[in-house]
Amino acid sequence: MLRTDETSLAFFAKTKASIPNDLSIYRPGPNMPEASPQLLRDQMSKTATTDFLGYMPRVRVTGCPQCKGSDFSKIMKSFLKGLGSYTDGPGKIEYRGELPIEIRWFNIGSSFLPTSTSQFGISYVYEGKLISMGRSTAVGKASDIYQQAEDLGVRLGYDLLFRIGVGLKPYTLMSLDANDTSMRKASLALGAGLTHVHTALGGVDARSRIEPVDPARHAHLLPAIDGINPGEVRPITEMILVPDR
Repeated sequence: MLRTDETSLAFFAKTKASIPNDLSIYRPGPNMPEASPQLLRDQMSKTATTDFLGYMPRVRVTGCPQCKGSDFSKIMKSFLKGLGSYTDGPGKIEYRGELPIEIRWFNIGSSFLPTSTSQFGISYVYEGKLISMGRSTAVGKASDIYQQAEDLGVRLGYDLLFRIGVGLKPYTLMSLDANDTSMRKASLALGAGLTHVHTALGGVDARSRIEPVDPARHAHLLPAIDGINPGEVRPITEMILVPDR
């Protein structure tokens, strides 16, 4: 996605130095707009000297059978507020393509029950994998899910604008290929105890994960963004739980 200019190469080098497992790759894309050199410099120095933030796909949200009512409207307002922290700010965004996302988990626990929990999460397809990002509240903190939904929107917006938008893998996929074995082992224990508590209390398992894409079930989630080149996708055959960042 990025051209091999000095600023781009310096950005990749700095990213790899700080996050060794990040498989940042240069994708030559003749139909991809140039990433702003000043944007990359800002990323490296963590400053803002230009009002142009970058490129990102438009997000199209589809619901789920239980996605209705005032609670759903409220949680979507929180999620879109988080996503809009980048798109609605003073910085300029240029849109390119479309990324469909689907609400995968939506469960609001009762605020009157001290043992209730809430869950919210989304799914989208990227690099031939189904990526699901979920959030669960602590026991007795069901109403915290609205703030967590907003945080999830911020996280997605960052991945779309400052990761995918400049040619880097989203955080969820960063170390998947580089450390396959250890990730699989870690996924077996990741949040297992907390999830057992949630499900025992009537919640759902909303841990973030990567799964194989099922063409029959996920065709509506295929993104309309710049293509992936041959050899860039390693298919997976089983679910892999991933840590939230």
